[in-house]
Amino acid sequence: MNVIKEDIQNPNLLFVGTEYGFFTSVDGGTQWKKLMNNLPVVRIDDVIIHPRERDLILASHGRSVWIMDDISPLEQLTPAVQAMDMFLFDPRSAVEWINDAQLGRGRMLDSPAKTRRAVVAINYYLKAAPSGQVEIKISDTQGDEICAGVGTRNVGLNQVRWAFGP
Repeated sequence: MNVIKEDIQNPNLLFVGTEYGFFTSVDGGTQWKKLMNNLPVVRIDDVIIHPRERDLILASHGRSVWIMDDISPLEQLTPAVQAMDMFLFDPRSAVEWINDAQLGRGRMLDSPAKTRRAVVAINYYLKAAPSGQVEIKISDTQGDEICAGVGTRNVGLNQVRWAFGP
């Protein structure tokens, strides 16, 4: 083991970097699972959790820096959530940005005509595989359906990506 890090939001969530990969525990270290997310088998020397974005930043030997976006679903995966049949995690806020060539940087969208599509990750937990489809429906504040789709039926954490905007 090269590094061990306790999550700052959930003390039962632990991360370990080793010579041969990266592992996580959601139960305070009783059980460990590989968390590679397309990370090649490489030595992990350090782990940082970005305090605002909730991204996991890994320093590796030979692969530089590896970032796993938005670990907030893992932070929210408490024993109470795991006891439920299904659970919808709080999503990370999404902001529509536009690349401003005049300023040479991105800025927040102020005109719908200049938009580019933004994507929101919708994460959910399933204790067991359902017999039917997993339907995801997004409604506005008036209850009108904005979009609908079908999610994966895997036991554990699942993710659907919703692209909004024109």
